[in-house]
Amino acid sequence: MSYSWVGAPTTFNGTNEALGGDSNYENLNQWYQSGDQAYIIIASAMVLVMVPGLGFLYSGLARRKSALSMIWACMGSFSIITFQ
Repeated sequence: MSYSWVGAPTTFNGTNEALGGDSNYENLNQWYQSGDQAYIIIASAMVLVMVPGLGFLYSGLARRKSALSMIWACMGSFSIITFQ
C-alpha cells in the first residue's frame, strides 16, 4: 500500500483550534492521492456516458408510445446527476 499510515484520520470536532482543521497549517487532503482522484473522475465520466444508453434500453423495453417519455425520464435523472 502506498499510504504512509493506514487507518482513519483522527476525529476533529471543531472545538479546539490546537487539534487541527486549519488549512493554513495542515494538509487536509493528505489522505487522498492523485490516483484516487483520477479514479473518481474516470468513474464519474463512465456513469455520465452510461445514462443515455440506459435511457435507450428502457425505451426499448417500454411500449412504443411510452418510449420517448422513458428517454426524457432518464435525461431528467442525467441533469440531477450532473448538478449533484
